[in-house]
Amino acid sequence: MGALNNYFNKIYCINLKRRPDRWKRVSKMFENYSVDVQRIEAIDGSIHGHLSLLRPSQYGCFMSHKSAYEDAVKNGYEKILILEDDVYFDKNINSYDFEKLPEWDMMYPGASQAPNTNVWDVEMK
Repeated sequence: MGALNNYFNKIYCINLKRRPDRWKRVSKMFENYSVDVQRIEAIDGSIHGHLSLLRPSQYGCFMSHKSAYEDAVKNGYEKILILEDDVYFDKNINSYDFEKLPEWDMMYPGASQAPNTNVWDVEMK
């Protein structure tokens, strides 16, 4: 197992059923980096999003992440990583020392879409 599985109790990857091409690409990357991942079938906001005040894409994203959180709570996982199927790993991901990161609740490696929140925006080196 790589560094990610050594640090996280569970790693999830969100993927739309209608995008097997993305799952094929990201699965190969997980294999190359020795990362054990559970696929979470994404909620398609274009189908269900009309039931929400959110835009369909926001609704689908939120509900897909919620599925991963619910699984983590159900199974008692304390440290989880949720990825989406467009993720790319730095070539040195398996040499990262995740134990040396500052205390955090959520981390967006490389970029954060949540400015001015209590979220670490960490550039991994």
